[in-house]
Amino acid sequence: MGIASATMLVAGVLGLGAVAYSVGMITEKRTELAQLRASIDYLDRVSRADLAPCGEGRLCATFEKNGPRYGNQRQYRAINLRATSDSQ
Repeated sequence: MGIASATMLVAGVLGLGAVAYSVGMITEKRTELAQLRASIDYLDRVSRADLAPCGEGRLCATFEKNGPRYGNQRQYRAINLRATSDSQ
């Protein structure tokens, strides 16, 4: 009877340890998932940028005409996004 009780106690402690470990892993994976979703959103915007090859090894883009400028010298402007079709 004593051995069975000790065995059940050890099994319970091991089970609680496994649950605690799993909760930590789930939290870590949720954080990773949030980062991956943010990366997907960013890459989606990059893929929709209105870019075209122009010249050898160069890209051209259409810009927001009156959009804000960015950078230390205000040398960057926002690029227009291509219109999305309903078929995608």
